[in-house]
Amino acid sequence: MLATGLVLCCIMLTSCSAGGDQAAAQRSKARLDNQLAYARNVLGIPRSLLAPIQAQEQKVAAGSGGFSYNYKDAAANYDLLYTQLIGIEQTAPEVRQ
Repeated sequence: MLATGLVLCCIMLTSCSAGGDQAAAQRSKARLDNQLAYARNVLGIPRSLLAPIQAQEQKVAAGSGGFSYNYKDAAANYDLLYTQLIGIEQTAPEVRQ
């Protein structure tokens, strides 16, 4: 009986943690998507410069739902792509109109 209670407790704790990681991944993806739209529509950065970021974002998103998918890693990858996008924005001032 005690072992069953421990197993149930571990399952509940794991599922709560996964929910927080999933929310973090969703927030990071939304932030990246908003910044991509800003870079393209406001700053006028050409799609050719943004394509590598978008391709990587699609690869991260494609992992969702897989057996070994890790939302914590997905959030970190989206954050890394966001940082790379900011770098593109800062090093491509000549394309701004």
